[in-house]
Amino acid sequence: MSTVDLDVFLTKVLPYAPGCPEPTAFEHIRNAASDFCEETKLWRFEQTFTLGDTPNFCATPVDAVIHDIERCDFNGQRLDPTGVEWLDDRYPTWRSDSNLWTGQPRWFTQTEPDTIRVVPAPLETEKRVKVWLRLKPSEDAETLPAFIHNQHAGLIAWGALGSILMLPGQTFSDPERAVYFQGKFDQALGRKSKLAATGQQRAPIRVKGNFF
Repeated sequence: MSTVDLDVFLTKVLPYAPGCPEPTAFEHIRNAASDFCEETKLWRFEQTFTLGDTPNFCATPVDAVIHDIERCDFNGQRLDPTGVEWLDDRYPTWRSDSNLWTGQPRWFTQTEPDTIRVVPAPLETEKRVKVWLRLKPSEDAETLPAFIHNQHAGLIAWGALGSILMLPGQTFSDPERAVYFQGKFDQALGRKSKLAATGQQRAPIRVKGNFF
């Protein structure tokens, strides 16, 4: 996925907040982009990994963190998501018990942020895991996916201005306009969130059928 630097958003932000330092603008652009990604879940990422000797494997590209894990497969078989508390309650020694630790994986979980762990650890020589993730920017991200700028730059600018102009005691402070931009951001975000369900292919949203 191609990326753009955060400074490409400045032309849509700084004219409405003259005097705002660029580091401050970057922080609020990043926060608006994070809100956008959490709400719409449009930043998707998939990749196939070959497991090594360590049970956890990293699954995020540069400048991104995991918002949620959509799916995880082991050698083409879908694994069920679970939490470490669930495993601890039912299999207290799952982290070290060799009888559970090795075998056909059934679940995936997280023991560290932005990593994935399959349980039990596989015995197979070919240990291929494919993950489907929904991402958001990291707190120190310097880039964003190009599609966010190309398709949603104005929306991100509204979100950034909604919080920048609300900062107190600044030469650019303007709470009234902050409320205006925040309102535009919130309304547009609600509409954009539907894109994750339908996509540009306008796929119908799955609903539970009624059978008579």
